[in-house]
Amino acid sequence: MRPQTNAVLLVAAGLERSAGVQFRLVESSLSVTRDAANGSVCRRASRKSIQWGQHMHTSAYRRCGAKMLPVVAAAALLSPLSPGSAGAQPTVDYAVSATIDIPGRLEGVALSPDGKTAFVTRHTDESTDGTLFKIDTATRAVVQSVTAEGFPIGLAVSRDGETLYMGNNGANTLSIVDARTLVTREIVPTCEGPLGLALTPDGSKVVVACQFDGNVLVYDTRTKDVAQVRAGERSLFVALSPDGKTAYTTDLLGDYSIAVIDLATTEVTRRIPTGRETAFSIEVADGGRTLFATSGGSEGYQLQKIDIVSGTAQKLTLDSQYAGLLDVAPDGSVVFVLKGDAVDVVDARSLQVIDTVPVPFSSQVVAVAPDSRAAYVTSQASTISVITDITAPTPTPMPPTTGSGSGFGS
Repeated sequence: MRPQTNAVLLVAAGLERSAGVQFRLVESSLSVTRDAANGSVCRRASRKSIQWGQHMHTSAYRRCGAKMLPVVAAAALLSPLSPGSAGAQPTVDYAVSATIDIPGRLEGVALSPDGKTAFVTRHTDESTDGTLFKIDTATRAVVQSVTAEGFPIGLAVSRDGETLYMGNNGANTLSIVDARTLVTREIVPTCEGPLGLALTPDGSKVVVACQFDGNVLVYDTRTKDVAQVRAGERSLFVALSPDGKTAYTTDLLGDYSIAVIDLATTEVTRRIPTGRETAFSIEVADGGRTLFATSGGSEGYQLQKIDIVSGTAQKLTLDSQYAGLLDVAPDGSVVFVLKGDAVDVVDARSLQVIDTVPVPFSSQVVAVAPDSRAAYVTSQASTISVITDITAPTPTPMPPTTGSGSGFGS
């Protein structure tokens, strides 16, 4: 039977650092076919070039084959093709649709539950303190800023949008901030080097991973009780189950595993192996059935999709010398993975790269808006990049949830 074809546009990866220079797509094409008889997929891609300044980056894509690790995937592959549907499937085209410029090294980012406000942290080389910014996402203007102590990074917003929790990596503290006024209500001592931070869906607990002593702190927002558990050697990032009963944390120097923590007892109940790979950033998806984690090790830099019950993993080897933080779109459709100078947009179901978007060098944190329409990427190049699928229709509004996760926790 004759294969059916659908074409999509792609964006090249692996661009060299070139802050403040405009990129121009020179050419791009890809043919994706699925044989309706046996479902096999073949990709035939032309070369594609992106020009910036006097430099040209050209990408060649891998040929189809049974053992090929796909670098791209068409939106048409998300569901089986039917006879007569050739050319009828939608395309995707992710791009930086806007930038927000704030001088300094930008770090953490989180969105309010209604998506109308972004909170961003910054630090400078001149001070150990930092700055917390409040940004109107419609106008992309900074509407308020305050000094924040001790190198703030991790952020989480309460479900009602009234409280912001901020981990201060250099001060070993957790700041509880009024999200409307940015006035600090309370400062809670933490373990050493708070990095990853997440808030349970009901807002009852804040979970903080500490990178210098391996502890994970659990702060009860109602009773103000604090508990700690040693989860690893250098705990990095944290993700929570949708019911708020379980935390998952990564460890920089541990035994190649993800710690599973019972938040009722504050005990490590299990460890999920990650192969000979060190897991870095982590998020929960599929209603609590799946973990997505970036990792690095003997097999290069990867995105892992892990079944929480069985511990089995699908792995996507990233076309990169670096795998950074990730965030999963709230609608479960895609995963945004930072790669230094670019962001991979990965289909969450097939674990195939849909698009790769160049961003300013040294990207730090990514947070997807509650409606899944935009991803906000901070960088140390004084820029927040807003990435959207410019072909997507306006979606149906979603009910409010806890303020969107960043790479620091779901």
